[in-house]
Amino acid sequence: MPFTRQYRNCGEKSDDIFLPADFLQSNFSYSVKGSILFHEWTKFRYGVFEEHGYYEDDVYPGCYSSSGTLKLTSCTNINLDSLTDCASS
Repeated sequence: MPFTRQYRNCGEKSDDIFLPADFLQSNFSYSVKGSILFHEWTKFRYGVFEEHGYYEDDVYPGCYSSSGTLKLTSCTNINLDSLTDCASS
């Protein structure tokens, strides 16, 4: 799967996009491939970060601590109650 490497601040252009040949040759429909590429290009061009984190990832963690409260990394204004994925972080 393609991915964007972003080491700069939010709003700053990324370093690069990795686009494996097997993704282009995959059986995904053009609309699915287009959606994935658009998502990665947006992160690359405009410095947009992921809307979620990943379990045990140092760059994009699934959880963070704010004022001593453990919270899920997300892009929502709704209070997320399930912190089971953060239990071992």
